[in-house]
Amino acid sequence: MTTNSSDIIIAIKVDFLLLRLILKLMKKIIFLLSALVVILLLPKLVTHASSDSATPPFRIDCLNNPNQTRFKDNADGTISDKCTKLLWQKSSSNTQPVTGGTWDQAQTYCSNLVLGTQTGWRVPTIQELFSIVNYSNTNGIYTYSPFEFGDTNETGLYLWSSTPRVDNSTYAWSVQFTNVNSANGGSVNTYNKIDPFEVRCVYSQ
Repeated sequence: MTTNSSDIIIAIKVDFLLLRLILKLMKKIIFLLSALVVILLLPKLVTHASSDSATPPFRIDCLNNPNQTRFKDNADGTISDKCTKLLWQKSSSNTQPVTGGTWDQAQTYCSNLVLGTQTGWRVPTIQELFSIVNYSNTNGIYTYSPFEFGDTNETGLYLWSSTPRVDNSTYAWSVQFTNVNSANGGSVNTYNKIDPFEVRCVYSQ
């Protein structure tokens, strides 16, 4: 039996088509395997990147937990927050109404604060300050029970944050923690930095 040239050409074409089909199939398999590897490794890569960051991420996963064992009174004028890992001044500065406490004075007050043996205190950011707002508290003070205020008789007790207003640097963000003679307890707003507000200092552990 002899094989003519046309049969050989047809056989070569069939083999070539099969080879192309196999190569396309292999590319798809490699792509799918690569995607699977990325999906499996992505959580570990993100966790590793977060742990190596110079500035630890602000933790918000447990802020909505109503369990108040989140806070620990250290019996030295400080409160530990197990959720955000922040160390708080237990009482506020109580700078008003006698001397008042401008935004700049709040920075100085915190930087000079020593509680127990701990130094290095600072004014909290607005995000950090808002993390201790408690809207479920019904006694007119919008925070958690371990925290104390120097003066709760003011018409709404405001605490400074370190966060300035973006469009006007003469203003900074503040949180109103009481609703005494007011209906704005727990509200967040910006005020002129010369206003006499209190401050609750924080330390990043």
